[in-house]
Amino acid sequence: MKFNYRYFIEKNNYAVLLLVALTLLVYANSLTNLFVWDDYLVIVNNNFVRSWKNISLMFSKDYLFSSSKINKFGVINLVGSGESSYRPVCTLTYFADYSLYKLNPFGYHLTNLILHIFNVILLYFLFNLIAKDKKISLLGSALFAVHPATTEVVACIAFREDLLAFLFYICAFILYIKLSNYDRLRRIYYYAMSVVLYLLALFSKEMAITLPLILVLYDYYFVCERSFKQVLINFKSRYAGYIAATLFYLWVFFFPMSNTGEILMAYPGNSFYTNILTMFKVLAVYIRWLFIPINIHATLPIPYFPFVVDSLSRPEAILSILLIVFSLGIAFKIRKTSKLASFAIFWFFVTLIPVLNIFPIGNIMASRYLYIPLVGFCLLVAVLLLKLPSSNIFKEIKKDAVIIILIFYSMFTVIGTLVWKHDVTLWLEIMRYYPDARLVYNNLGGGYVDIGKYDKAIYFYKKATEVDPNDTLAYYNLGVMYGQTGNIKEQIAAYKKAIELLPSFSQAYNNLGAVFQKKGNVDSAIILYEKAIEIYPAYAGAYYNLATAYKEKGQYQLALEYADKAKELGYNDSMLLESLRPYRE
Repeated sequence: MKFNYRYFIEKNNYAVLLLVALTLLVYANSLTNLFVWDDYLVIVNNNFVRSWKNISLMFSKDYLFSSSKINKFGVINLVGSGESSYRPVCTLTYFADYSLYKLNPFGYHLTNLILHIFNVILLYFLFNLIAKDKKISLLGSALFAVHPATTEVVACIAFREDLLAFLFYICAFILYIKLSNYDRLRRIYYYAMSVVLYLLALFSKEMAITLPLILVLYDYYFVCERSFKQVLINFKSRYAGYIAATLFYLWVFFFPMSNTGEILMAYPGNSFYTNILTMFKVLAVYIRWLFIPINIHATLPIPYFPFVVDSLSRPEAILSILLIVFSLGIAFKIRKTSKLASFAIFWFFVTLIPVLNIFPIGNIMASRYLYIPLVGFCLLVAVLLLKLPSSNIFKEIKKDAVIIILIFYSMFTVIGTLVWKHDVTLWLEIMRYYPDARLVYNNLGGGYVDIGKYDKAIYFYKKATEVDPNDTLAYYNLGVMYGQTGNIKEQIAAYKKAIELLPSFSQAYNNLGAVFQKKGNVDSAIILYEKAIEIYPAYAGAYYNLATAYKEKGQYQLALEYADKAKELGYNDSMLLESLRPYRE
């Protein structure tokens, strides 16, 4: 098996064309995927990105979102982007996509794919600057293009923040490396541009906060010839702008745009010690996923997390710690003999710091967290395969290994994109790893609703109530589904159970009122609508239902009052208003 590298690396344009073709080949079928998972939160069931008038809200706390305010059947008019933390750059791209594609998922997936292609190309040029070897640059970026760890980020629209953070992160890094090529005036200009790009990365996703550490790491290896003293001498002149940008971002994150109550969670087992042991195992899983990308899957937050390591005596704790210590030890030991490989290993660990649960976060493990750290792995593999000396026989073997690895990774990535096809395929896959999580069954039910299989949806919503008899959302969803299948008796019982479990569940009151109104019990319906509005005064759908109820009772002035209120809140039914026009004083 032979591969002619020379043809593709003589000029960069051939390498770029190859990388674009390779990425398109692997991810083309993602363009036919539907909306999944958090896509409903940030796009489908959220009006925020549907009007450019809401741009001003991106600079206020109205941008931030509380997870308690929405579910897939939500009819409440929400204020908020769907993001729990401040990521306005990503949200801005949703505004642009909605203006172009409305709710056609193809356009959103196309944007994600284009961003991933740009990132692959940028990585090729970054590797060129660091390794100064086009073979390593081409192979490293090709590995990044097709690695299965990128599937979650590319295939799920709602995880676009990782794509954007990477884009600006790498651009800022490239400009930083090239500063020495310019005169003083241009150096200041490009330094400022690099800092601005770093800020854009931060306001895309928090993981970009590691860039200053990576710059120090780069200078230590490639500028200061592994001299910490020289790094410290240049500290102020080289890093002051990035440190200032970091402090500004942290101020915004923790003060004017603070939403830490929505982000921070408890440690696994409510113990920092347990958290440390668990995160060692998470790191070991990440390393396994990178080398052997089998069973890379979407993960759920605590309390659904499948493994928690609470004792050092457990074998997985010891093995995980040994693996991490060995990896870091190797990186330190080879820092003089193979600085590229050492730099690559440290890149992986440094860029994972924000998601190591030092400050507790909702999801303590996710393959999307590997998008930036994957750079280190790809560089390491490219160096190992192409840079280390070997005999002529091993050179041929390594060439074959390159092709085999690329095909192997590509195959799993293509399979991974099929998992993200729609909510049913995704949640059936997640169910393999989380068989006891009610969240899985609720989302599976929602997936079957999307494709019109209501009996299947009812089955999985019932499964959710079996796993957790106090699952309010599952009972609410059952009420919706029983309405679709005409089972009124069960529908009423499900809504009543949801209200019993959560007396402040305004949507359940509203929907139960609609059932009573349909049965002819208008007075009971009005009481329920009013209760829904009492709980949530901006509930446009409840005002609309009140208008129809009072119209049915012949109380047209009240019907007009509530119809106007519904319109003011965004629920505009021109037919209802037209029918009430003769009664307007």
